[in-house]
Amino acid sequence: MRTRYITAFLGALLGLFTAVHAEPKFSDPADKIITDALAFRTAVAESVQSGVSTPRQALDQLKANVSPTGFKLDRDTELAFGAIDVGRRLAVAGKNAEAEVFFLAAEDALGRAIDKLGNSTVREKAMLLQQRAMLRGKLLNRPAESKSDIDAAQQLLPDDEYLKRKHDTLTKDKAEQFKEKKAPTKG
Repeated sequence: MRTRYITAFLGALLGLFTAVHAEPKFSDPADKIITDALAFRTAVAESVQSGVSTPRQALDQLKANVSPTGFKLDRDTELAFGAIDVGRRLAVAGKNAEAEVFFLAAEDALGRAIDKLGNSTVREKAMLLQQRAMLRGKLLNRPAESKSDIDAAQQLLPDDEYLKRKHDTLTKDKAEQFKEKKAPTKG
């Protein structure tokens, strides 16, 4: 009886080991593209962490990739989202100066993407402004610019609940900088 339990346990353990170490099978080709892009961004971050690449070299690798996120978005949007991901990975690893290189590149790329949109796609423009607001407010510590972006996004979509929540998040984190300046009263 004990042998059966041991055999069953070892069989289950072997099955678990095989499942964990097996190559993933993708039913949708897009899943593989996104997973490959994630692995690419992980490798870029690890190359900077280990000192194999400088942040500028790694950023050039990211820029050279056709689709750093795998989502097939506008080139500048792709670069921005990929750079934010790599920057966050570096920041978590304590490589803040290196992360800032990626955050600044993301900010520039988001600016170009926003400028390209004009006023044709209001929702997309508002979401990119919100992304830049979060980047500036939470990662680059520039609350005044962050507030300007989130306010512009809310002007485009005043009833959007997601934008309201993001505004509240930024307001709580940077409450002092987000306070409205009141004009002095005479009296």
